[in-house]
Amino acid sequence: MRTAVWTEPGGTGDTLARRAGVSREELLDGLPATLGMSTGRITEPAEVAALVVFLASGKAPNINGSDLVIDGGLRKEL
Repeated sequence: MRTAVWTEPGGTGDTLARRAGVSREELLDGLPATLGMSTGRITEPAEVAALVVFLASGKAPNINGSDLVIDGGLRKEL
């Protein structure tokens, strides 16, 4: 998920970018393809918030005990 850990100076994004010899922006732009994410982009915090709101809204009363993954298609399984 695109958070400060990845986007702020001195974070994990900077560390990995330095190791790869690219800028933080280049790392973030290329990460979805490198990891094989089906959507081709990193998950945004608002997407996770939208799921939380939906689950808490009463519009999903029979959803329980579920493992809902928001990873842009990173995890591949049936």
